[in-house]
Amino acid sequence: MALKRVAKKRVAKKIVTENTDPTAPVKKRVTTKRRTAVKKRVVVKKQVPAKAANPESPIAMMEAAFSDSRANLAKAYESETAQQEKNLTKLKTQLERAIAKQNLLKERKEAALLNLTEKQTPAAKNRVARANDALKAGMLVVKETRAEIQSARAALGEAKDAQKKFSTLQKLIGGFESSYAKGTTKKRGVVRRTRKKATANATPSSSEGQAVVEVPTE
Repeated sequence: MALKRVAKKRVAKKIVTENTDPTAPVKKRVTTKRRTAVKKRVVVKKQVPAKAANPESPIAMMEAAFSDSRANLAKAYESETAQQEKNLTKLKTQLERAIAKQNLLKERKEAALLNLTEKQTPAAKNRVARANDALKAGMLVVKETRAEIQSARAALGEAKDAQKKFSTLQKLIGGFESSYAKGTTKKRGVVRRTRKKATANATPSSSEGQAVVEVPTE
């Protein structure tokens, strides 16, 4: 029994040595890698809009509006004065024409009266009447035009006064702003006040120097 066991062991070793050939290439174990789909995270950067410039403060906006209003008001005063001057010039031209027409109507009336003295006819009388009516209408136009001229002169005077007043106000504001700006730029000097030390040989006051003596009464 022992011999059989030893023989079996030898046969098994021989088989193992035959199967294990040192020159035979070694088969590498091939490991199949699992392809895992790697999802790339696409980072989408949010486009942050550029910050708008800080709006001006309400006070600064009101100051700018006030400055613009003053400039526009100055232009309005100038325009109003120029317009009133144009109206006055136009009315003066109309008055000159109305006076010239009035003089012509007077001459026509005089001619009609002269004709009437020569010929006492109904046609001559009608001619005098028409000349008289035309002259009255012409005189009325002259009167109204002169009244309009007076009103236009008053309006022009008011416009000039208002413009002058505003111009003076603008100069005052400009002078104040420039002087205020100069005042703020100057450095204010610091004045140090030193207290006077009390002298040791100070003379006491009359109230302190006098001693109060109480006299007992019986």
